[in-house]
Amino acid sequence: MRTEIETTLEWARKLGADESDVILNEGNALSLSAQQGRIETYKVTSSRLIGVRVIRDHRVGISYSEDLSADSLRSMVESAIRLTHAVEPDENQSITLGGAPVVDTNSKTYREDSTPLEEKIKLTLHLEDEIKRRDPRTQAVPYNGYAEGESHSFYGNHLGLRVYEREKSFNCYTSALLKDGEKQALFYRSSNGRTFSELSPENAIRETLRFTRTLLEAKPVPTGKYDVIFEPDCFQSLFSCFTGLFSAKAVKDGYSRFGNSIGETIAHPELTLRDLPRYEKGFHHILTDAEGVAKTDLTLIEGGRLVSLYHNTATARHFGVKTTGHASRSPKGQLGTSLTQLVIDPGTTPAERLASGNVLRIFALDGLHAGVNASSGAFSLAASGELVQDGVVVQGVKGITLSGNFFDLIRNVSGVGQTLLPTTGRGFFAPEIRFTGLQVAGH
Repeated sequence: MRTEIETTLEWARKLGADESDVILNEGNALSLSAQQGRIETYKVTSSRLIGVRVIRDHRVGISYSEDLSADSLRSMVESAIRLTHAVEPDENQSITLGGAPVVDTNSKTYREDSTPLEEKIKLTLHLEDEIKRRDPRTQAVPYNGYAEGESHSFYGNHLGLRVYEREKSFNCYTSALLKDGEKQALFYRSSNGRTFSELSPENAIRETLRFTRTLLEAKPVPTGKYDVIFEPDCFQSLFSCFTGLFSAKAVKDGYSRFGNSIGETIAHPELTLRDLPRYEKGFHHILTDAEGVAKTDLTLIEGGRLVSLYHNTATARHFGVKTTGHASRSPKGQLGTSLTQLVIDPGTTPAERLASGNVLRIFALDGLHAGVNASSGAFSLAASGELVQDGVVVQGVKGITLSGNFFDLIRNVSGVGQTLLPTTGRGFFAPEIRFTGLQVAGH
């Protein structure tokens, strides 16, 4: 592994730490954007960041450095040691996992790619040009470009555990600002892959124009209660606002009501929610969490019942259970929890039943930060989509406010589709789910 890891751990031992672990992240990235038929932005960046956590007398100190020189590493450890004098003891935090080195050799997340820069520039220009060519009402393509990145992550602790993981990703994106008389609309879409050839610029262009054209002709619907189906990316955006409720840390800190709900029915009986870090169709493949614990599949909701929270070793120790391998920590940050790749199991409802009668299909939500209260479950968000009647689009919809409560949302379900659908980023998978009786403020 990296000598900086070994040097840091040795300094922690010499300076009196009882326990210690180190995270080292390195990365580089390329980004391009085009405007008016020329490359507007060409940016190459790189980063290196190391962070240490030391524990002495059950007190935790954290420090980090962007300088990986020997003197800076010692200063970083000294700073972390000093911080242990200024904090209260935390009996739950302890670094106890040793073991053989874990090395990522997975070609799914890291593949060599020799695509020349000229091809990447050509793609970036093509994205803007095609939007304009396909619809003469295009006033601008404000968001348009290409990006790629490579990251290397290292973990080591005083017990000898060493972990190395890496990934490489590619992304292209485009948008369309259409104007027709007094009407105008904007939407954007992206595509990602593990190699340049995996990108689908055609899909990004086609979806961008489809949704923007819908919005251009859209109007509000009458105020009232509607059944709603969320388009996958939109559903992920809403659902992710509330996934912290399933964190054992949120329960411990008093931010989630699920602490006494294990075994209880909290959702519709057809809803089963899993965290699958190595899901074959997913974009991600993660070997360990931020404490070096091996990632495994975790079921959170099964048949509507809450069967587990997600834990790091500290929350597991607090609640007297085993960790689920969901520790998160950046080199700069405190120990936390996070999910990896969520999958909602397919249900039994045929597509024609999901689309029967009147239903709002929502593909855009705005105000996800200001309009959501994660603790209470309440949300009130500007929304756009389509009004569908018996499977036929009646009109585009915009200028409405969609309101509800997450705890009611996951209970009030009239159908769960049979086909699993990915988000654009392939980090969240769910069937179409028809939620009943959401309040819409329209005209």
